[in-house]
Amino acid sequence: VPPHLTMQSTGGSSSSSRPHGRCRPRQILLLGVAASLLDLGLRTRGLAPLPLPTSFAVSGPPGVRGQSPVARAAFDLGKAVSGMFGGGEDEASQFAVPKDVAALVEGLKSSTEASLNLRCSRLDVEIPPAYKLGVEGDKKKGRLLVDKINADDEEVARSDRELARVFVEMFLEIGPGLMIVFRNKALATAARATWKLETKTEGRVISFPETPKSAFAAEVGVPAKFMQKLTEGGCKCLIVVGPYMEQLRLIEEIGNQVQDQMGIILLNSRIHGKDRITEKKFPARLRASLQQTYTPSYHVRFLERKNGILFRMVGADGKAPWIVAQQKELFGGQPVTQEVLRSDQEPSAAEIRAAFQSALFAVVAFTAAFEFAMPTVRRARKNLSEYQGWPKGIYPMSDGWVPPCYPNEEELIEYEEKMNARRKATLVKRHICVKEQQYEQLSKKEFAEKSEYSLLAFPISEGDYSGEGDDKTYFLIVFYEPSKKSKVERAFKSVGNDLTEYEQVVVDPDAKEDAEEKFMWAHGEGNAGECILSEFEYQVTEKGTAEYDDPWGPTHPEGKFWE
Repeated sequence: VPPHLTMQSTGGSSSSSRPHGRCRPRQILLLGVAASLLDLGLRTRGLAPLPLPTSFAVSGPPGVRGQSPVARAAFDLGKAVSGMFGGGEDEASQFAVPKDVAALVEGLKSSTEASLNLRCSRLDVEIPPAYKLGVEGDKKKGRLLVDKINADDEEVARSDRELARVFVEMFLEIGPGLMIVFRNKALATAARATWKLETKTEGRVISFPETPKSAFAAEVGVPAKFMQKLTEGGCKCLIVVGPYMEQLRLIEEIGNQVQDQMGIILLNSRIHGKDRITEKKFPARLRASLQQTYTPSYHVRFLERKNGILFRMVGADGKAPWIVAQQKELFGGQPVTQEVLRSDQEPSAAEIRAAFQSALFAVVAFTAAFEFAMPTVRRARKNLSEYQGWPKGIYPMSDGWVPPCYPNEEELIEYEEKMNARRKATLVKRHICVKEQQYEQLSKKEFAEKSEYSLLAFPISEGDYSGEGDDKTYFLIVFYEPSKKSKVERAFKSVGNDLTEYEQVVVDPDAKEDAEEKFMWAHGEGNAGECILSEFEYQVTEKGTAEYDDPWGPTHPEGKFWE
């Protein structure tokens, strides 16, 4: 460590003022991320070392009996790295709940910078499971307002990897002192293959050691082995991605050993959250210790209430309120955020429910007052039968009566706004023939949704081109967005069909074919994966045959019995 990073401790020398009754050395070293950023980053840019304060306070170990919770001291990046993260938000909007991916990433960078400037070396960051940040492809302009999230293991791993990649880009200045640890070797291997980092200059990707069968080896050998790996790698900042509970216990032990000589950032560890239900029972002591040590610097969690969000970020002034909000979609597809609660402490599930209930009462009261003050507004609305969602038929009757099961005016307005906000996706299509077993796999909704394609299927009747049972042939028209081409081709290749051999045709956006129009709307809403199977069988006729020349098409041998 360069000499100019040596500082004086502000603590007194009496043993009574220290948690363990032992004198601390007068000289301490500012290590970890601060040393890397100040020495490596600034010197490579030709900048002079920053003037450092004459004293530096270090907090005592967390969780010591008789001690009040004290924030961990880390380092002061100051103005020298104020632009490292791409700038922060202004005072008025720094706590705004993000409405899309771009706002989420920008807030994440701003909050991380603020936390580091406030001397926090232990951070916890959480975003919803399987949420796509667009780092590895699509959904770069995705919204935070979603109806559902595909939370399978592959998508969760991808989301964790994308979040880690954002932090890798933020901390590239640290170079080889940056280490990213995943919960198993497979995830680490996938990250290396996707990121292709230069190990000597851009950081290292590692995995947690496997847990041995011996309890003694697990308790003593694993921490020592992992600590040795970090030490040999010269780790100054450790990014922990989606750890298991036992791995969090290991991280707690490592953190107690290195203190503030190493920055540690937990990504999607899910340690914060009152009344949170986890798959495995989380020891109360471990959870409390981690919550006290790791500041929730950026926290976005979906609540049980539809489109309900619990949000927290750290502002430049150190303020970090917990915000409960609900996002709704207005006319034109623009999301709007309604904040229902703001608190300095994380709210419990009961407090969140009460906040939403209070907000609902306020909306009802406002609506009643508005309708009382402006009765002409309702009279200016359309007749019920003029709305898009009104079922066609004889209703309403001449006296205005409609069945109770029919939609009311509010439901019709909501449906019409939703329909008007839709967009058609640009689709392409390919034509291919598959056999029975391949069709069964390709037509499964879960498989098609994951690969993001839709199908029109036409069964071929028995003959020269189709047989019985597994030998039955289906003629498929595959619809997908051009950006999903590789994904769809991999899906067909996995069942033994090479889709790349067939021509890709653009679907006419003004097409009046019912199925094509339906697929364009569905893909525009992000709802791919539907398979429409024709109720008829089709016969293949060759050119020059009587069936081919017949304007009415081929005739089934037993057709005369059906007429």
